[in-house]
Amino acid sequence: MSLLLELPRETEEALRRLAEKDGLALDTFALNVLSRVARNRQETFDADYDPGDLTEAVRKIRTRTPAEFERNRAEAFAKSRPALSLPQGKTLTEMLVGKWPGAETDEEIAQILEAIS
Repeated sequence: MSLLLELPRETEEALRRLAEKDGLALDTFALNVLSRVARNRQETFDADYDPGDLTEAVRKIRTRTPAEFERNRAEAFAKSRPALSLPQGKTLTEMLVGKWPGAETDEEIAQILEAIS
């Protein structure tokens, strides 16, 4: 892949000095820096990602005591915005299905909702 970057003069000069210090051409040095940053960011993401997080969250919801449930409920209502009314002729299902903000499918959402109900 080829990438054309318009760098601020100061950034280019700093990169050039660092490349010279390492005995590398500017493009080679810049590629090394970008590769290192991308690799570190990916490792950070991979370290934070746990596919079991949703399962654990569902487990915690399902095993709450009645007191924990009531405390969680009160906290959620305290943080909630006032209820909105549905547009005339629309059902709640019509307003929600297919509108999830994440990558989950409708089927996955339905399974989770069923599990916590």
